[in-house]
Formats: sequence, structure tokens, C-alpha cells
Amino acid sequence: MTGIIIRDDRKEMVDCSDSCMASQTVMMVRRDKDRLTYAASFVANPDLLVGAQPGTAPFHTGVYEVLDGN
Repeated sequence: MTGIIIRDDRKEMVDCSDSCMASQTVMMVRRDKDRLTYAASFVANPDLLVGAQPGTAPFHTGVYEVLDGN
């Protein structure tokens, strides 16, 4: 399901059908760890990394929504 996400720029190159499922990306942290309270606290720590396959929904979320494209 995370192999491709339907976006307007992709619709120009791929003949996408109507979506039949919704994918949601979440960040899970241990309850006893308080160093990450919001996505902004993740971005503020340069020692933390995001790992995701390029072109997938988790990659798009991590890079463009959490890291603001950086």
C-alpha cells in the first residue's frame, strides 16, 4: 500500500484509479521517553534520523510534512 501515493503530480504520469484504501503514517515513541512530544521536537534534534523508501507515503510524510522538505 505504501508503494505509491496518489498525488496531483503523479496523476500527470500515472493513470491512477480511484483510491480504495487510506494510508496513515504515525510516529510511535515509548511512553517513558519525553524527549519527543511533537514532530517539531524531532526536527529540532539533529542527532535523529528519518528512514523511509523514497517515493512512498512514509517518505513523503517524513520529508515534506515533518522535515519541511529538508
